[in-house]
Amino acid sequence: MIVYAFEQGWYADMMNGVSPPSVAEFERLAGHYGIGSVWMGMHAAGEVTRGGMSWEEWLPDGLHPSVRGGV
Repeated sequence: MIVYAFEQGWYADMMNGVSPPSVAEFERLAGHYGIGSVWMGMHAAGEVTRGGMSWEEWLPDGLHPSVRGGV
């Protein structure tokens, strides 16, 4: 299982519905070997976009998820 969290350099790609290059590379690898993946950061970003959570609730310091954003 490959798990993706969030890296601030990914923000623009995520908001435009594009996988950042490193995620895309790992997804190709996962596909080749039949490995599953979960992108927790994309799920949380979707919650922010839909208004279910604010960026500050998710990443109060811009990097580390809070209890609200990490659970």
